[in-house]
Amino acid sequence: MLQARERTRLNLSHSFQDGKPYILSLEAGASMEDPRNQGYTLAVTSKYASKEDMDYYDNECEAHKHLKSYAKPMVQGVMTVFFEDAINSSGH
Repeated sequence: MLQARERTRLNLSHSFQDGKPYILSLEAGASMEDPRNQGYTLAVTSKYASKEDMDYYDNECEAHKHLKSYAKPMVQGVMTVFFEDAINSSGH
């Protein structure tokens, strides 16, 4: 887990596009023993200013490509959920 943590920190420190950071926040940690975790042992939450920034990170970011390549042999399943904040957004 330590190597993955350091790679994630490196990933975050290189998350710039056109000189601006495109990841607003990134959190990761081991899931707690609980039936609701559905067998997942790691949870990651990342926040972006726009869907375009998230798409850039997911599809074009070199640091993210390296992180995915590193993690792939250890990953047995992935659940990804995209959502927009409906509680704190100013438009609702």
